[in-house]
Amino acid sequence: MHIEWGDQKWLVKEFEKNVKKGGWSQNDLAKLLQVSRQTISKWETESAYLDVERLMQLSDLFEISLDALI
Repeated sequence: MHIEWGDQKWLVKEFEKNVKKGGWSQNDLAKLLQVSRQTISKWETESAYLDVERLMQLSDLFEISLDALI
């Protein structure tokens, strides 16, 4: 299941803010989330959507609610 947004820019900004705050690289996140580094890059460039499972993992990792993330 994938969630699609009309405008994913806010999610990308939130994602990048929390990645920077945590000090993670694309490779670090890819390993933690069990995806490729290219997948992380696609999320950042809005070339791909995050699936629900990854959103839940990011919510836990960033220690923010799923509602706040999306």
